[in-house]
Amino acid sequence: LFDPAAPRLRTSAIKSMLGEAGAASGMLQVVAGLLAAEHGRVPPTMGCDEEDPACAPPAHVRDRAEEHPVRTAVATSVDGDRAASLVVARQW
Repeated sequence: LFDPAAPRLRTSAIKSMLGEAGAASGMLQVVAGLLAAEHGRVPPTMGCDEEDPACAPPAHVRDRAEEHPVRTAVATSVDGDRAASLVVARQW
C-alpha cells in the first residue's frame, strides 16, 4: 500500500501517552493528527523499545516528537468487532 512513499512516512500511537480514553480515544487521535499537521511534529509512541522488522517501513516515532511535515493523518478506532478510520488531509 505505501511502498513508494514508505521512507517518508512516520507512525505514532498517542494511546501510549494518554492511556485508554474510552469513547474519547478516536477524537483525541484526530486532535493529535491535526496538531501534528499544524506544528510539523509527529508525537512519539512511548515505551516502544523494539519494532517488529516485518512491519518496517514506515518509521515509528519513538521517545520524543520528531519534526516532520504532516499532510495526512489517519485515526483508527476498534471496538470489539467494529472498526472505523478517519483520514484527514491538509489542504495547501
